Amino acid sequence: MSKLNTWRKGYHQQPRWLRVSEWCLLAYLLYALLLGLLTPYVLTSKLPAALSQTLGREVTVDTISINPFLLRIRVTNFSIAEADQRNDFIRFSQLEADAAFWRTLLTFTPTLEHFYLNGPYARLTREQGGETTEFNFSDIIRHIQSQSSPEEAEEGAGDESGIPHLRLGLLNVADGKVEVFDRVSGAELVYPDLALELENLDTHATISDNARSEEQGSPDNLYQVNVTTTEGGTLYVDGLFQLAPLALTGKVVIKKLALPPLWPLSDDIIKARLTDGTLDFSVGYDMRETEQGLRFRANDGQLAVHSLALSDTTRQRIALERFSLTDMRLDTDS
Repeated sequence: MSKLNTWRKGYHQQPRWLRVSEWCLLAYLLYALLLGLLTPYVLTSKLPAALSQTLGREVTVDTISINPFLLRIRVTNFSIAEADQRNDFIRFSQLEADAAFWRTLLTFTPTLEHFYLNGPYARLTREQGGETTEFNFSDIIRHIQSQSSPEEAEEGAGDESGIPHLRLGLLNVADGKVEVFDRVSGAELVYPDLALELENLDTHATISDNARSEEQGSPDNLYQVNVTTTEGGTLYVDGLFQLAPLALTGKVVIKKLALPPLWPLSDDIIKARLTDGTLDFSVGYDMRETEQGLRFRANDGQLAVHSLALSDTTRQRIALERFSLTDMRLDTDS
């Protein structure tokens, strides 16, 4: 008891600033313990089960970590299984989000420094067509709908609040892969290399603001998408956008896109087999939401088909070395 009294007496004899500093240090250590150790442990152990119950699918997560000093969260090896649990429906190797705490505090606008998604994978399958079209994610939609009450659905439908003001310094998606299977037509499309980058997202920025900031070298809401096919074709999209009112402007460039993998999707229209052919395509576009509806304009369109070959069940019937269209334009208001 004497030791406790001695400690209390010594504590009260300390300068006030030192006692306040000790309490602040204790509070900071407690914060680091709760956010850096306890919260990740609870999330790692409870989140997969909660998501599995919500989606009706098996969900797994390797680790969830939080850096309490940088306010950075990292999730590794997340996956949602297919209904038969033989393959993954969706997965990614790592997700990282970094909150810009001081910028949020100074601007009163929720801000993320960066959001990285590495190794995302998606497997999309159309199981059957017709009036009862079924996809490999249809059961998830039905499961979620069965859990929501009609009152909740009406409340969600009636919520027409404006877009909240959010900022994001950099969104980066790297090493993505998408597989698309159509059991109805037999088409199988694999995109082994997908990348997306979005810089300086501002949900309240407009394209006119972006044009002014672009002169300074840092436009808001600049997006870039790169997709590579198994056959070596590429799709590149870049431009600027705004959310309210909706507007997008930019350019699409497709190079050496192999056509035979896409041909099964046309089996119901043309009874033939496309054995060869590649597509090059580029166009500038501008889409804007107006009082009369969406307005879409396309300009400087260039299309070229190379080495096209159509065959029947026995031999090649049609061969076309090159077919091209230039200076294509479209304006829905014209």
